[in-house]
Amino acid sequence: WGADGSVWFASEMKCLLNDCIKVEQFPPGNYWSSKTRSFTQYYKPSWIAFNSAQQKLDFEVMRNKFIGSIDKRPMTDVPHGVLLSGGLDSSPLGPW
Repeated sequence: WGADGSVWFASEMKCLLNDCIKVEQFPPGNYWSSKTRSFTQYYKPSWIAFNSAQQKLDFEVMRNKFIGSIDKRPMTDVPHGVLLSGGLDSSPLGPW
């Protein structure tokens, strides 16, 4: 939130820290309404609650699924090359 009451948005918090008096996370599955000046959740998956998990966490299965999804979707005809945002979701892809 700006000092003048304006609402600012940025993909990284460091862009806002020096100029805003209040910083809030934009929650996933939400949109911002300028009329109500609030977030509204539009996506409510049943799996988001920890207690709704049906299986015990198995890191080996997770790793194999992750590697399989990368191998399934090659998007180049050259043997090597990585251009990533550096975010948490894309950083693990570099080794493959």
